[in-house]
This record gives sequence, structure tokens and C-alpha cells, in this order.
Amino acid sequence: MQGEIWVLRAPLTVVLCCYKHCRSELWRENLPQQTLVIHPAPPFDFDLTARYHASYRSYFGNVEFQNGTYRQVIESEEGVYLALVRSVGSIDSPQLEVTLERAPTGSSVAAIAAERVAWALGTRTRLKEFYAMAEADPALGTYTRQLHGLHPTHTYSIFEAIVVAITGQQIAAGVARTIRSLLVQEYGRHVTIDGQDYHLFPTPQALKSAGVEELRKMKLSTRKAEYISDFASKVASGELHLEALHDLEDDEVEGQLIQLRGIGKWTVQWLQVVAMDRHDAFPSGDLALRRFVSFLYLERQPIDEALVEEFSRRWYPYRSLVTVYLFAAARMGLLKT
Repeated sequence: MQGEIWVLRAPLTVVLCCYKHCRSELWRENLPQQTLVIHPAPPFDFDLTARYHASYRSYFGNVEFQNGTYRQVIESEEGVYLALVRSVGSIDSPQLEVTLERAPTGSSVAAIAAERVAWALGTRTRLKEFYAMAEADPALGTYTRQLHGLHPTHTYSIFEAIVVAITGQQIAAGVARTIRSLLVQEYGRHVTIDGQDYHLFPTPQALKSAGVEELRKMKLSTRKAEYISDFASKVASGELHLEALHDLEDDEVEGQLIQLRGIGKWTVQWLQVVAMDRHDAFPSGDLALRRFVSFLYLERQPIDEALVEEFSRRWYPYRSLVTVYLFAAARMGLLKT
């Protein structure tokens, strides 16, 4: 049952939004509602996972979690759709009901929506072995118990993850959020559904066409604007095939990406955590992560990148999950350094 997706259908009048001829056009059409049932790998705490994911993406305007319902914008070749997700199971016997608000009969949108929701919420990640390892580590075990059932969530594409990482290099988190929000609102397509505005992450072509000077108006430094423009150009032209990276080993991914301007080891490590579902990536250059390790294990003693990398080997092969849990604990006020 774990990881399975079922599709059910029932008639319903829904709102359909199309981008073929205009930026945001609305009309009503009698189309079948499609309900998808996803069985995440247990334990899976839907409220905890959806809230954690939405807290990182709410300022993008394409995800929200309110009153037990997670909403995610789904983009496909057939159009843009809104998926509503609710839990109809329990933490130890999880089941998610995904309702696609607008879906043509006989289309592949339902399957696409199921895959996108499952990927975003990390439903296939198996936590039991990680939890068993964490129980032997008193500090880490504290947070795996408090955050029991939290699954690592993912960005929607490698392209998005890299752009997000570049915007956040060497600046405060609040400033980075502002820049990302500006980029999405200015260059991402938008749709209005039932009076609610949603924004899609900018495409490579959109950021390529913007150019360096326009990107600088989004509060980016000249260098970061150049990095993003150059990167988007390579992806838009087909010179760089990002999704092919999923088929490579970790060291091969790093070898390819660090040749690009603005992408170093730290960016690659984060990319492997949030966009590639690699369970043993560890962004040892991250100052916040080093601070967490120092606080929990080394009585606040300074620790450099090499030392934290060596220290982290005790968590092999679950270092990505350790990273996610420490950041989630800090974001939810459980870990205060």
C-alpha cells in the first residue's frame, strides 16, 4: 500500500483557468472532479509536514496550508490546476485525499498531480530506520520524537532550487525571502482561482529574457543577477539538462554543477537535500547548521566546515534527514541556540 496512488472520479462544476491565449483568463465548464488517494510511507504526519512545507513556500504564492487543507498549484502541458489535499488517515496509517479542482476527462493531469503532491510532501521517504539510528543519539532523538512523522519536503524542480539557493547566498534569511518573492511576483505567471491569486515559479526563459539590469531591480546584487541570468540562459537554450542529474551519483552531480558560475559545494549539497531526495547530503558549509551542531554537541565551541563534516559521519547514511530535522526544530522554536 505504501506509495500507491489511486484515482477516483465524480462529476462537479469547477473553475478552469487557461494560459494558452492570455495571462489569466477564467471561465466555468462542467468537468469531472478527480480525487486521488495517496498512501505515504508511515509514519507520516500530514499537518506537520504540510505546515512545514508551506512555511517555506507561502511567500511564493503557489502553496498554502489552512484549516487542515493543503493547496498546491499543479502545472502541466495541458494547463494549470489547483490540487486540494486532506488527510483521511492517521500518522501510522496515512492516507491523503487529493482533489483536483479542474481536470479534463481522459487527461494525464490526475497522475501528474499525484506525483507532484507526493514529491512535494516527501511521501515516499521511509523514516523508521532513521528513527532507530536517532534513538542512539540523545540530542537528535529529542527532535525526532517531537517531530515524529515529519517528512522531508522538496522544491518542484532543480532549476527552482538553484535559483533559490543563489538568491540566499551570504545574506539574511529575511532579505532572501523578499528577493525570492519579488522574482516570483514579477516573472512568474499568475492565476486567480475563486478570488485567490497564485503564482508559478519563473521559467528559465522568463529569467533569461529579464536580463541582468532588470533582475537587479529585484534587489539582487549585480553578481547574483549575472549568475541567475547566465544559469537561466543555459537551461532555456537546452545546453544544461538539469533533470538528467537525478540519474547521476552525488560526486558526478557536484562535478557538473560547480563548473557553473555562482554554484559551489554548499549550493550543491542543499540541492541534493531539497530537490534530489538524496538522504545522505550534508551542507557542512551552512553557518546555521554548524551552529546547531556546536550548540547540541560541542558546548558552543566554534566548528569549521571540515570539523562539522567529520562530525556528521556518525549519522551516515541519513545526514539529509538530520539536516531537515534540525532546521525544522529551529524553525518551529524547538531548537534555540
